[in-house]
Amino acid sequence: MNIQQKNTTVSSSQQFSVNNPRPLPPMITTDQQQQQQQQREKSSKKKRRTTKRCHGNQKLRRFKKKCVKQGLNREEIQKRIDEYNCKKNANQVSNEGTEQMEVTTTTKNKETKRKSNKRKRMSTSISLRSITQPVPKKIKRKNVSTINPMSKQTNYQLPKYLKKSPNVLFQSLRLQLDQKLNTKVQQRFLHYRLQLIDQQHRLNLHQNLWQSYCTLGCEQQIWPNQVYKLAKTNQHELCQDFVSNRLIEFNQQFAQCTTELLTQSQSCPSKLLPIDELDKKLKEFVHLQQKYLSNKMNSQLNRYKDMIEENKLYQVVSTYILANTQREAMDRLIQLRQTQLEGFEELLKLEAQISIEFLPKHFDHLENFIAPQFYLPVIKNDPIIEYKQQRYKIIQEAKRTWLNIFVDACEIQYQDYEHQYQEELKKFQMICVNDSQTNEYITLFTSCINYINHRTNRIKREIYAEKIPVYRRKLLRHCQRHLKSKKEIVNVRPKIILDLIRHPFTSNELDYLSRGPNYIRPNQSALRSYKQRQKQINTELDTNMNRIKKYMNNLKDPGNLPLTSPLYKMYSDRLRTYFLQRYMTPLPLIDQLRARRELKLVKSIQRKLKKYKLILRETDKSSVFHIGYAIDYKQKPTKYRQDTGAYEELNVNPFNETIYNVTHALNQLKTMSKIVEHQRMKMVPVREKTQLAYMYFLPKSHKKETPLRPIINTIHAATTKISKFLDQLIRPLFDRFVHQTRIIDGLDLLNKLKHYIQNGHLKSTTFFVTFDITNLYTMLPQEESLKILGEFLQEHHCDRVNEISIDTIIELGRIVLQANVFVYGNKFYRQIIGGAMGSAFTLTLANIFMWKWEKQTLLSKLPTHEIYGRYIDDVFFTSNDSEENIKRILEKANQFHPNIKLEYHIGQNLPFLDINLHNNNGQLLSSVYHKSAAEPAVLSFLSDHPRHVFRNVIQTALMRAIRYSSTLEVFNIERRTIRLMLLYNSYPSTYINEQFQRFFMKYTSSSSSSQSLLPLITNEQEFFGLREKLFAQPSIKQIQMTKSANTVEIISNVQQNGQTTIPITKIIVKRKNIDKFINNIFIHCVHESRFHGLQRHIHEIHDSFFKNTDYRNIRLIVGHRNNPNLNFQLSRKRPRSSLLKDPSKKCRYTYSNL
Repeated sequence: MNIQQKNTTVSSSQQFSVNNPRPLPPMITTDQQQQQQQQREKSSKKKRRTTKRCHGNQKLRRFKKKCVKQGLNREEIQKRIDEYNCKKNANQVSNEGTEQMEVTTTTKNKETKRKSNKRKRMSTSISLRSITQPVPKKIKRKNVSTINPMSKQTNYQLPKYLKKSPNVLFQSLRLQLDQKLNTKVQQRFLHYRLQLIDQQHRLNLHQNLWQSYCTLGCEQQIWPNQVYKLAKTNQHELCQDFVSNRLIEFNQQFAQCTTELLTQSQSCPSKLLPIDELDKKLKEFVHLQQKYLSNKMNSQLNRYKDMIEENKLYQVVSTYILANTQREAMDRLIQLRQTQLEGFEELLKLEAQISIEFLPKHFDHLENFIAPQFYLPVIKNDPIIEYKQQRYKIIQEAKRTWLNIFVDACEIQYQDYEHQYQEELKKFQMICVNDSQTNEYITLFTSCINYINHRTNRIKREIYAEKIPVYRRKLLRHCQRHLKSKKEIVNVRPKIILDLIRHPFTSNELDYLSRGPNYIRPNQSALRSYKQRQKQINTELDTNMNRIKKYMNNLKDPGNLPLTSPLYKMYSDRLRTYFLQRYMTPLPLIDQLRARRELKLVKSIQRKLKKYKLILRETDKSSVFHIGYAIDYKQKPTKYRQDTGAYEELNVNPFNETIYNVTHALNQLKTMSKIVEHQRMKMVPVREKTQLAYMYFLPKSHKKETPLRPIINTIHAATTKISKFLDQLIRPLFDRFVHQTRIIDGLDLLNKLKHYIQNGHLKSTTFFVTFDITNLYTMLPQEESLKILGEFLQEHHCDRVNEISIDTIIELGRIVLQANVFVYGNKFYRQIIGGAMGSAFTLTLANIFMWKWEKQTLLSKLPTHEIYGRYIDDVFFTSNDSEENIKRILEKANQFHPNIKLEYHIGQNLPFLDINLHNNNGQLLSSVYHKSAAEPAVLSFLSDHPRHVFRNVIQTALMRAIRYSSTLEVFNIERRTIRLMLLYNSYPSTYINEQFQRFFMKYTSSSSSSQSLLPLITNEQEFFGLREKLFAQPSIKQIQMTKSANTVEIISNVQQNGQTTIPITKIIVKRKNIDKFINNIFIHCVHESRFHGLQRHIHEIHDSFFKNTDYRNIRLIVGHRNNPNLNFQLSRKRPRSSLLKDPSKKCRYTYSNL
């Protein structure tokens, strides 16, 4: 009330405030005010303490404090500071030449060992949650040197090899100079000198290029496009002045760089090489690193010469007085070619997008439309994995189909323009005939066509060399930005199959594994130490020299060369010198960084596979990697052994028992004169080299729940020599006597169908029937198979094969089957049913067993004119009977033997092996068959294989496509599939077009294919002629089987047994090509991409010693031996050596270096 009385006279605004009163603050006493003020003072003090003050140069302050303690005054202190600064400036001036580079090292801090209270890292299990956890990284702090180069020249840009990875740079320099570079002064000096020498080298290249521009431009009155662009004019005199001024600038810069080199050489550290020798080696190093630049300059000069040649051809055409109709026709031809070149460029851009996995955006938008993710199982892991894999496969196949359609559209457009061009060319020819005389017509038409073709080829080379690389770099920049987004996009390239819910691998590691099991890391020996390289050189040299000595010492004509000959020492020294030069030459830094990066990826993948208990294997059919849980590779094999009952577990190591049984059996056969000594020596196992076989499994990723296929590695087993001996003895007999019911490959089947059609047996109602035997090798009955082997030899009158009786052959086969012991999962097993899948004899025995089975079940029930053929466990036959009768025959065959179960298919459109057959109303249509599980995966172009391997990949695919394609349309579909497959595996478009062109020109005589931009076959008659040529040529498998059958020689004799005579047939199986390589020496060297030309140099060394001697007819053949591939390095199939080798010897419990 008192407050209202005091405020009787107020303004209107105040009245509003009174009418709407705000809550008043509480009354504060004086004690409370004092407390609040004290709290504010305390908080302000805290703020003052936390704020950091700048104390200036702390080093200088500490120095002044020391001087004050010593009793010095201000003048004396300042005098000392000035003296210190003068000395510091003098040192900076003396080291001006070498201090262009700052090297800062961070050393590892020495920490005292203390008990950490941090929680210890838990051991990661293989559960799903543990795999989702981030992978902890152990960071090792080392002496890391960082180089910050500072160049004096503002217009000089440092190359990559001087910018990146200084440690790798100095490591390469140590190899090049053969000298240690430990001090910072040496490293600074060399780094700055490398900059100067590199600049000098680049200036020299530019001088040569622009001098060529100047010389040719002044002569021909035409300049390259680069000059026109930089000079910003087309006038000849101005361009000439610009080029001359540019040359003067290069000369001045070159002279300045030479002067700086002379100045810097005065401060050369004493421990380095003499300056002349040092410069020589540094120049060699720079030439090696800048090799790509010199190639780029040469290609620029060649394109300029092409422009000059084109101008000359145009001048020749200009000498003729062209009529308006001729000029218009020629302009139309040029315009059509130009439009065609634009379409060709668009196709190359699309292929560039495919090669770097950056497809157009509308491809990515199709993912949800093609396979929308409506439902995801959440209860079990296996349905989730299967659902994801199926969805990924559907989207991937849809994208590949769309790409095939895109490429088809581009080719149709190209063919349309090509057709128009050919029509216009005919019109132009007719115009030239009508408007000119005969001789003048020929020269005019030829000159015009030469000009147009040369212009087309020049623009084509410009697209390859200039436009596509620029477009590719832009795509890569866009791709790097796109990778930052978290959205996962399905790619069209073959990918690794992950049978996991989540995985610990990075995207780079998965992309690296997607290169395939056969991929080889480049230049593996370049990362080894000097001692390791020396050891590799010694091993390779000793192996090859021993082969040469052994061959030359055993020569009879023209006489042997004794082992004591001094020629071998000279030969070996020359080879050693050459190997040292090639192995010790440092790599270009870009290649070395790539080799290191890939080695790091391999080691990282190995660690993660071991840590998370995962297993990596090559798939059974799709030629890609598969990663699954280790526990699956324990449970599935256990179930497989229980279901088949083909294996029994052993309690003790069977090594000693197996060696004893095999050796004792062979000795007993020798004692009973059933085999001779040299045969026994071929089969007897050597204890030191013998190991137990081991089993591993390959995943069948194309089947539900991913079953496993068992493989037994018997390379060093006790029975391997016997198995190879029997295979070499019996397989030629099988090839000789059972060739009529065998199908060698798809070409062999097509040849049989061709004769079938010619005889009029193919009708509109003819059925094709295919079936395969389930687990043939595993379910093969051992004793019954050996009995059938004896029947086969008796039926074909093979009483004695190479003086070995039938009973002896059966006994040797029994040794192989019964002594099949192996290791799996640290346990020992013996196979009691069937044979080892991987043994040579098992394949031959399975073929002979099926020979008896098919003779009893099918051959007797099929008409003689029908085709019947078998490829191991896959069978094909034709039938004009009803489908019900065919099923009845197959069901009876399925019940004939308890171990032989078959799965059959009946129809008029069926695949068999790699060919698809279609009976289209009595007309046979065929095409290449791609299994649904097969990925478009071939050897990656990035792999470190010899170059001829990639050529063979393309030629083999094209040859199969032409042979199997019944029409030109079918072939074009397969050709586009091959082209996309090569792009998926990193083959460049230029390489693909070049190899396609060579292949078509090799088998076709038309000149149209050589002049076309795209290597295509558009004429059906040309295609069918090419198909007939390739049909007449036998395949490699057919040649091998024919040679094998021809090694069998049959000799019939008569043996007297009392008063009766018994005919005896002896079979002699000769060695294949025993005299073909009698004058050849075979040696092998490791292949790496940096060893280009190694074979040629070894031949030159060999010829320098033997060319003008009596041994000049002896031919040296140098083969390749590849480095280990990814499958060998990452797939741990082999158990530890202590389980495989002789247990009586002490073996280290280590895994082999895989």
